[in-house]
Amino acid sequence: MSGPGVGARTGNSTVDRQIPLSLSLQERASFDNFHPQPGSTVVAMLQEIASGDGPHLLYIWGPNGVGKSHLLHATCNLFGSDQRQSIVLPLKTLFAQGPASLDGVGQYDLVALDDLDAVAGDSGWEESLFHLLNRLRDDGNHVLITAKTAPAELSMKLPDLRSRLGEGVVERLTSLDDREKWHVLQERAASRGMEMGDEVASFLMSRTSRDFHTLFSLLDQLDEHTLIAQRRITIPFVKELLSL
Repeated sequence: MSGPGVGARTGNSTVDRQIPLSLSLQERASFDNFHPQPGSTVVAMLQEIASGDGPHLLYIWGPNGVGKSHLLHATCNLFGSDQRQSIVLPLKTLFAQGPASLDGVGQYDLVALDDLDAVAGDSGWEESLFHLLNRLRDDGNHVLITAKTAPAELSMKLPDLRSRLGEGVVERLTSLDDREKWHVLQERAASRGMEMGDEVASFLMSRTSRDFHTLFSLLDQLDEHTLIAQRRITIPFVKELLSL
């Protein structure tokens, strides 16, 4: 399983630099608990990469809350089950530490770069990423990249990096509609032994942000506090806990 470090990583070596990441996301992320839009080919492609096949570079883009980070962790969790080395780098978190954060990353069999747009436009980061992608390509290793926008829309200063990104496969992730999210939320609650009726799901969807990151974070809170209070999920309980 992945653990905390420079990013989530798998394999046998130890990463010294610690960054607080969500263990919930790292440990629970799988393809089984991801819900793509009907007809999406992203999961199948990532499963190929997790098995050591598939494209060398896969670029996934879409708005916040569609599950991009989830998919990176799910791929690395599966990829690392065969003693191969993988790492997830949260670039938004690492930006302040500078491009030196990439030192030593070229040794990994799979490198997942989350939120590329967070460092786009910074010359130092772009140059370091360009050299990293070259090394990984030359060594035959895999690269996963996520961003909010397509490669052509990134504010890149380095033409060579944009060109390198253009060599990969580009896939777009779109959000489920509200009714589909409603069902996913109820399924996720049921998988934890929690009963969430339609009225509670409807209440949460109408009073909070509808992205999965927010919804699942709320579910984590409900899960913890229903265990402590030994109470089933009701609208009054949700109002009290979340101050809604």
